[in-house]
Amino acid sequence: MKKKKTKRGSRKDVTERPSREELIAGLKPIGSAAVLVGLVVAAVYGLEEIRTHVYAQPQFNPSLTVTLANTPDWIRQEGWDQRILSSIDLPAASEVNDPRILASLADQFQASGWVSQVRQVRRLIDGTGEIESDYRRPIGMMLIDNYFVPVDSERVRLPERYAPEHVMAGAGWLRIFGVDAHLPAVGGVFQGDDAQAAVSLALLLSEQEFAPRITGVDVSNFRGRRNNREHHILVFVSMGVDPVSGNLITKPIAWGSAIGEEIEEPTPEEKLHTIAAFLEHGSAQASLVDVSVYRTGWIEKPEVAGGILQTANRETPRP
Repeated sequence: MKKKKTKRGSRKDVTERPSREELIAGLKPIGSAAVLVGLVVAAVYGLEEIRTHVYAQPQFNPSLTVTLANTPDWIRQEGWDQRILSSIDLPAASEVNDPRILASLADQFQASGWVSQVRQVRRLIDGTGEIESDYRRPIGMMLIDNYFVPVDSERVRLPERYAPEHVMAGAGWLRIFGVDAHLPAVGGVFQGDDAQAAVSLALLLSEQEFAPRITGVDVSNFRGRRNNREHHILVFVSMGVDPVSGNLITKPIAWGSAIGEEIEEPTPEEKLHTIAAFLEHGSAQASLVDVSVYRTGWIEKPEVAGGILQTANRETPRP
């Protein structure tokens, strides 16, 4: 039997190579898929950027800061701003967007003891909580139970207390000694006529030009309760620094009776005039100065024009 001859190049098992056009046509679906994947990745990245921007806005920001608005100058000048703000407990991040947060801040601030009235609490566009209030200004440090506590012109106890070594004569505070009263809670009022007399005199002294030289008021012998023959109220003034020891020199001035209780004494205005004259012309070596009686020389009864004696006020009067 004869074998059939097969022509060269006509074998069916030989694989033919695809043409260039066929290769390009085959890659088109892959390119389209890659472009689609790129678009999806770009869209996801863009959405993530938008989400980051949105959550950076105040309404999505979990942090909250609080500032004091329209404060009187003395709060910053006397360094009370940070002390006042420290009395507020800021909410946790989960509570920042609670609609009751502003009311909570107002309640905290009102109960802090630093303010007489909260006027307004608002949330600014940047997320800051802003509080506007009427503030209580300390006029002195009252020594009670071996600690000094700040007190305002209405005898209201303000927050914080200080050890005596932190409120020395040269610390810039008018110190109040000798009040026989219990320490009230923060925001409470010091009771007693001696507390009223001490605070009233401290307020009057704080309004004078020589106020920085007043270091203390002592009502230990108020109305002669310890010794009726001794001076009822003493005022301590600074007479400069001892050149040898470097310590502050203070001198007592006998004020006399409480304001409004004078009997055959100069008026408070006349006493202030005498203190001013002593601070201007007096000597650090002088003994106790008594302004509750009239003297001759540089301490004398002032001339009153029109029946009214003008006393000096500080540039920034206390409220």
